[in-house]
Amino acid sequence: ATEVKYPALAVEPVTVKSGEATNLEVNISNASAMTALQFCLSLPSGITLTDDGEACGIEYKNVISGHKMSIQPLASGDYLVVLYNIYRYPFKDGALLTIPVTAGENGGTVSGSLYNVRMSTADAVSYQCEDATVDITIDVSTGIEEVKTESGNVKGFYDLQGRKVENPANGIYIVNGKKVLIK
Repeated sequence: ATEVKYPALAVEPVTVKSGEATNLEVNISNASAMTALQFCLSLPSGITLTDDGEACGIEYKNVISGHKMSIQPLASGDYLVVLYNIYRYPFKDGALLTIPVTAGENGGTVSGSLYNVRMSTADAVSYQCEDATVDITIDVSTGIEEVKTESGNVKGFYDLQGRKVENPANGIYIVNGKKVLIK
């Protein structure tokens, strides 16, 4: 019998602009004998799956043909993900899954997890694996650091791209280096 090293999943931390989409990259290590994987995905607060289709946009890669995947929403708001190979071919170490997500409006670093991770060999030897943390930093910066004026008085209104606005209507503007909402 071949000795099996303890398999593990890891998720690369990402930074994404508020309201934009990015991909979470899930990597697998010590997977040489693993042919099946199951885990629950708990997305961080303010993060949603970009795709609401059958596979939720989740793609597997770096695997031999014959792999199948199933994703099931859970009552808790999490997702159950199952990936297996009908021909008993093992996974390859490295990139395994890409999970497309979209960031909400609030900035900061938020955390979720891949939990209840289980992997199995072709001979049905099952391993309970460590949870993997999902860290996403949401960047809410506008790219405008400062609006310079000749004095402390309001010298103009600027849109979020830094262009001067002569007749501001309802919206968000930069005035004296600060965001201002005009209703």
